[in-house]
Amino acid sequence: MATNQPYQASLATLIVNQALAMSVVVLVVSMGGIVGYRLAPSPALATLPISAQVLGTFMMLFPASYLSNGLGRRRGFLIGSAIGVLGGLLAVYAIVQASFWLFCLSTLLLGFENAFAQYFRFSAVEIAPPERQSQAISLVLVGGIVAAFLGPGLARLTRDFWVVEFSAAGGAIALLCLLQGLLFFCFYRADAAPAIPAVAASGFSGSLLTRIPFLMAVLSGAVGYGTMTLIMNAAPLAIEQGAGLPFAAATSVIQWHIFAMYFPSFFTGRIIKAVGTVSVMLVGLLFLFACGFIALSGQSYAYFLSALVLLGLGWNFVYIGATDLLTKSVPADKKSFAQGLNDTLIYLCNTLGSLSSGILFARFGWQSLILLVLPILCLNFGLLLIFRAKLRPQAA
Repeated sequence: MATNQPYQASLATLIVNQALAMSVVVLVVSMGGIVGYRLAPSPALATLPISAQVLGTFMMLFPASYLSNGLGRRRGFLIGSAIGVLGGLLAVYAIVQASFWLFCLSTLLLGFENAFAQYFRFSAVEIAPPERQSQAISLVLVGGIVAAFLGPGLARLTRDFWVVEFSAAGGAIALLCLLQGLLFFCFYRADAAPAIPAVAASGFSGSLLTRIPFLMAVLSGAVGYGTMTLIMNAAPLAIEQGAGLPFAAATSVIQWHIFAMYFPSFFTGRIIKAVGTVSVMLVGLLFLFACGFIALSGQSYAYFLSALVLLGLGWNFVYIGATDLLTKSVPADKKSFAQGLNDTLIYLCNTLGSLSSGILFARFGWQSLILLVLPILCLNFGLLLIFRAKLRPQAA
């Protein structure tokens, strides 16, 4: 365990870099669909650049987990930052050259960078005292509050900053990733994650699949993240192309959605300690239900804003709850494999949601897209209720 001073400095670094990494993701979400719509050979491919970012995260999750374990968290995070700089610079070139496929390649690289950022929260758990681990997860995710304003703000600022619309956004992304690397190099001094024995880290661990808490954590995290991605990625298109609202309305909705995703992190850890992990996850699913019902009720700015804020709140409760449940249900010698498997499965659903959002919106519209997720949420809610009923009262 790290001493108190390195722990505080390293936790602060993780929080700041979470804000920077999420700003990259939010910036791509804010402008990726619009750029894609203008460059793509078909409107159905408009969200493919955003999907490429999600796909890149999915592809790199296991390599990032094992690189960080083998080389240490700090070196792994530095590798991720370097990949992000390359992706940002390639985005500038792709937009200037009006190359849709190069733009998709650039966002794929940014997905690789985001894969390393997915382990910021696990690093916080590793360096935190046991009694502060839930709060450490929440505090790292608080960095996303900055991203809620920085990402859309940069999208608006860089839209007409240079000759080609949004070309300056790639430069902003490269600078954000460079700053991440500098902060990790200068200030991240926490003890490295302990090396996992080769036998434990070498491959499939079937015993994990017999652990019901682990399975519920993975399932709920995947459903929560997949639902959020499906709706969030389609929202800018639904707002601008479907409802005819201005681009500023789309960025505003995304901004408050991201804020709602991360602001509860100030107190989610305390709520988990007070009422239990599974109860928090159930409330999160209820927020996601409410998002769907409001999204089906109208297409004015107020409806989009309310639905996306509830989407963010629901994601926060489900995601932090699932992460907490995972960390409590996996033994130390299975940690690297479990984290990699968990995030890979989550990002598989995330990728499917992202890839299908543009296609579903183009072919069936906003309301059909929303209707798709409601039965999945019902199933997850029912399984969590059964799981909680079988827990001892103190574990619920």
